[in-house]
Amino acid sequence: MHRGTTPIHIFRTDVDLTNASVLFITYKQKGKIVLEKSIEEVTIQGEIVTVSLSQKETLLFTEGIVTIQIRVKFPDGSTIASNLIRTSAYEILKEGEI
Repeated sequence: MHRGTTPIHIFRTDVDLTNASVLFITYKQKGKIVLEKSIEEVTIQGEIVTVSLSQKETLLFTEGIVTIQIRVKFPDGSTIASNLIRTSAYEILKEGEI
């Protein structure tokens, strides 16, 4: 993803998340949590989770590797976590929102 853009991240899981009671998508970079999205901020359609990031949010990242993980809790108390997902944040020439 390029910093300062508005990407839509689409994650396909192998579990139906329709009945999830808690969900977090955590974005970590250089050992620190940079951004976290909760169940209220995503769209869930069965095994697909979609999240939109704003320019302001992508500007929080520096150039380099970003690690993402999805964690979910269901009403029965069971929890799951995805494998770590890695992507890159790319530089932009002019800093800031447009």
